[in-house]
Amino acid sequence: MPATTRQGLESELKPATFQGREAPTRVPGTDDQAVTYRKALKEAREQFRASTERRSTLQFQLIETEDEIARLRRTITALSAMCSENPLLDDFGITDAIKEVMAKERRLVSTNDVILRLVDIGFDIKSQKNVQASTHTILQRLAKRELIERVGGQGKAVKWKGPKYDLDPTAFQVVRNKR
Repeated sequence: MPATTRQGLESELKPATFQGREAPTRVPGTDDQAVTYRKALKEAREQFRASTERRSTLQFQLIETEDEIARLRRTITALSAMCSENPLLDDFGITDAIKEVMAKERRLVSTNDVILRLVDIGFDIKSQKNVQASTHTILQRLAKRELIERVGGQGKAVKWKGPKYDLDPTAFQVVRNKR
């Protein structure tokens, strides 16, 4: 026979615990709501999983597309030089080219590394009178604007850290090795 006193009811409705914490007590008549919420939670989790998978796929496609653009830029630059023509790719100045290089860089790089990446993406470094000085000055300006970070200096070689710097250099290698 169920308890009818207040003390008897309270002892029957002891709060449940979940992971050491007290779970909220159930309110009578909310079973339909609980089913609806569980269904919505399940759908939200499925959508979240699908969205994160889609984001990963798009990020990988972006990396592949950027690599393809860099390859084509190098090809156009080389072929136009053989034809004694201007590549006429775009209004791609050295600052934009350095921003593109640093936006993709996932490790610490020197000014010389940045110059090598400029060549890799097809930027015509011969258009600069002193590419080393120009690159270093632009890197300093970008660091001043906090778009990248300067590391080292004062007796050490200066290194630069881009916005996608990753302490784990193997993380990026995995994506590159999928091809």
